[in-house]
Amino acid sequence: MDEARVQLFVDILRHRSLRRAAEETYMTEPTLNNKLRTLERELGVTLLERTPRGITLTPEGELFAALAPRLLGTWQDIRNAMTPAQAQDELWIAATPDLASLILPQFLAFLSQTHQKNASGVIVCHPPELLQGLESGRFSVGLLHSVGNFPNLSSRRLFEDRLTIISGEQLPEVPLATIENWELFAPVRDYLAWQLIETFFNEHSVWPRSLVHVNHPLVITQIVKHHPGVRGIVAEGMLSNLTLKATRSPFPVKITDAQLPTLPTFVAWRKDERSQRTAHFVELLVQFVASRRLSSSPTSS
Repeated sequence: MDEARVQLFVDILRHRSLRRAAEETYMTEPTLNNKLRTLERELGVTLLERTPRGITLTPEGELFAALAPRLLGTWQDIRNAMTPAQAQDELWIAATPDLASLILPQFLAFLSQTHQKNASGVIVCHPPELLQGLESGRFSVGLLHSVGNFPNLSSRRLFEDRLTIISGEQLPEVPLATIENWELFAPVRDYLAWQLIETFFNEHSVWPRSLVHVNHPLVITQIVKHHPGVRGIVAEGMLSNLTLKATRSPFPVKITDAQLPTLPTFVAWRKDERSQRTAHFVELLVQFVASRRLSSSPTSS
């Protein structure tokens, strides 16, 4: 039986909604539903009844709902007991692709030079894998834009980064309605960014001629750079990043009558994390971000 599928079942129960659980775990609803059906086949029972009004637990589902949290706790206890003391003090950092390139190179250099400390390793991955890795204890800390409602994770907000439209050529200031003639590229791998973009366009009753999904903001900047008629949406921090400066990044577009929303960034870790190294890392990261003026004052959540 796969631990991740059991965790998904618990997430579904917490929300009483497949859709909301899918949004929180950065999955499509069909993908989550398939994982749930796989769990049901492994158990040989039906756990949930799906109706137009939502979901209800079957008698077998009620029984498994009582056992699942204990099962997840047992798996974690086994990992803790089997993990050597030396490994417990390792620091594995996970980050989404954009944050890995925006924050980690400068911060890890600062960590090494100023505090003579190094991470055990860095993993670049997309939010679903990152959150699952934090839950399972595979990663010590994670950098991402949305933590969701995971009861066994703690997080701190690092900063907010405003989304902006970019162009391969300098444009005069334009009203928002101008985008109805544009082909826009936006990051699809980050569910929160996509949700913010979609909500923004709906609220302003304006949509681009086409909105194309791209996996990584750096890909968007390269597309825009080589195709001046195309526009993209990225976070402002990406445009000020040294990596993009070196490649002569595209130009931000000034919208005269609207401002795109801000995208938050969090550092997250397990609530039962016992390593002092992790706690120290979080504090140093918060101080580093504040000192670099990447954000307003960090806050706890």
